[in-house]
Amino acid sequence: MRMEIQPHVGIGPIRFGMTRSEVAAAMRAIGGGEPVAKSAGIDMFCDISLHVEFTDDTVSFIEVGSGEEHEYLLAGMDVFDTPADALVAALETLDTNDAALGGKGSYCFPKLIVALWEADTQYDRKGRETRPIFGAVGIGDSRYLSAIRAIRSRRNPEG
Repeated sequence: MRMEIQPHVGIGPIRFGMTRSEVAAAMRAIGGGEPVAKSAGIDMFCDISLHVEFTDDTVSFIEVGSGEEHEYLLAGMDVFDTPADALVAALETLDTNDAALGGKGSYCFPKLIVALWEADTQYDRKGRETRPIFGAVGIGDSRYLSAIRAIRSRRNPEG
């Protein structure tokens, strides 16, 4: 399955603001089936490699995990077949990285509301674990960015 990651819009057929039933219908329409796991605020698809988080019953965050079977394109690059440093450099041409929000080994681009987590060779499933690749890529809407900023400010009240 191949899906486009579009900041401020969504991933593939999943769009910010959709309800759970709309997400399930969109995934069925592209052959993604029903959610394979559900919790109070998250539905998981594609063998749990695609997580959809809901705030106030609508999509507020979408995260994809590394794997060989799916292709997720962001700015024309397969995020799980692009070395971590190259992906960061490409996104830095579009937005400034906010290291305070991303944390160690992870990045957050607040204008795009794109988060990259855990660059490591173990996630390089397409290149046989030879390159540091991000383990997960997520995009969110303004609700997600506000929540991340609130969490970080509670962890580090000095700044």
